[in-house]
Amino acid sequence: NRLEDELERAKTECKRLHRQVKDKNSELNELVKLNDDYQSQLQEFRNKDFDSSELSREYKEKLEKLKFEQEKMKIKEDNYIRQIQKLEEDHKSENARKEDKYESMIKAKEARLNKKYDDLDDRYTQALSEIDHLKSMIEQKEALVRQIESEVNGFNRKESKIREQYEV
Repeated sequence: NRLEDELERAKTECKRLHRQVKDKNSELNELVKLNDDYQSQLQEFRNKDFDSSELSREYKEKLEKLKFEQEKMKIKEDNYIRQIQKLEEDHKSENARKEDKYESMIKAKEARLNKKYDDLDDRYTQALSEIDHLKSMIEQKEALVRQIESEVNGFNRKESKIREQYEV
C-alpha cells in the first residue's frame, strides 16, 4: 500500500514535471521566435548603425537559461521515471515474496493435513483389523457355546433316560 501510494505520488510528480517541460518548451519556442524577431530588428538597427550587441547578448543569455532549465527539468523527469520504475520493481518483488511465502505456508498446511489423513487412515485400517479379529473370536465363542449347549443337551437326554429307567 505504501509502495503504491509512493508510486502514485511519483507518477503525479512526473506528469507535473512533464507538463512543466512542455510549458518550458513552449516558452523556449516563443523565445526562439521572439529571438528571430529581434534578430530581424537587430539587422534593421545595424542598418541604422545602432549597436544591438547588448540586446542580442541578453536574449542569448535568456535563451541559454531556458535551455539550461529545460535540461534540468528533463533530468528531474528522468529521475522520477527511474524512481517510479524502482518502486514498481520493488512492488513486484514484494508481491512475489509474499506469494512465495503463502505458497510455502499452503504446502506446509497440505503436508500436515495429508499426514493427519494418513494417520487416520492407518487408525481406520487398524480398527477394521481389530473388528475382524473380534468377529473371529466371537464366532469361535459362539461355536464353543453351541458345542457346550449340544453337550449339555446330550447330558440332559442321557440323564432323562437314566431317570426313566430308575422310575420304572
